Amino acid sequence: YQRRVHGIHHGAMEVRVLTFNIRFASAQDGPNSWVHRRSAVAACIRSHNPDVVALQEALKFQYDELLALLRHPFVGVFAGRDDGKDSGEACAIVFNCERAYCTGFETFWLSETPDQAGSRSPSWGNRLPRICTVAHFLLLAPYRGFYVLNTHLDHASETARTRGAQLLMRRLPRTAGEPYILCGDLNAGPDEPAVKLLTASHELVHTLALHCCDELNAGTFHGFTGRGGGGAQHMDYIFASVAGVRVSEALVDRRLVEGRWPSDHFPVFACLRWR
Repeated sequence: YQRRVHGIHHGAMEVRVLTFNIRFASAQDGPNSWVHRRSAVAACIRSHNPDVVALQEALKFQYDELLALLRHPFVGVFAGRDDGKDSGEACAIVFNCERAYCTGFETFWLSETPDQAGSRSPSWGNRLPRICTVAHFLLLAPYRGFYVLNTHLDHASETARTRGAQLLMRRLPRTAGEPYILCGDLNAGPDEPAVKLLTASHELVHTLALHCCDELNAGTFHGFTGRGGGGAQHMDYIFASVAGVRVSEALVDRRLVEGRWPSDHFPVFACLRWR
């Protein structure tokens, strides 16, 4: 998805980004079911004062309820993985409309037919459709454009994750002068092929690696226990285009919120600045 907007002022830009797998609401999670934790998810998001939030595993009714809890100025874009509309989990993107304006978005499928809604490639080993949603934004001050890509790679097949990462690299919005941010649950640790592929080209930087190396081997998936595992459990990432970027803050948020774990994943936050 390529979007050019004329008359943009290329001043220094700061973007506050949160990526958060919020655990699909149809799961039978007992005391951790969505109805019990949706308020905590909203409170956690608000606490970071984000400009953009990349959500994974969001169902349409879950996304709608979350927006109602977040209230103005948060709005968003949604495309379900089953049909590109309202069906299935989405890699939704929520944003603060007082800070940024979305000029457009699209979703493609991590398959051999990426523009076919609901598609998957059984030869890759994935049983479920996997997607990436791409949105173009203009910050309102300074008036400058950037892209956000939000994805969720396959949980079962390393081949599917690697092929998906290859497709993501091919679809990066390499628009001159406009940075891009890739967020998501990659279902892979920092040393696994899919993650290495994303950073090997030196087009993308792993924000935690740039700012806080101690977090690299800390887990982001905890299964509602609050205990992150080793490197193999680090699944959630924020990558940024390398040119001119500075990471002023990056962290894995391991707090209890309202006395509970908001999700089975810890959210990851980064504050990014481009000259």
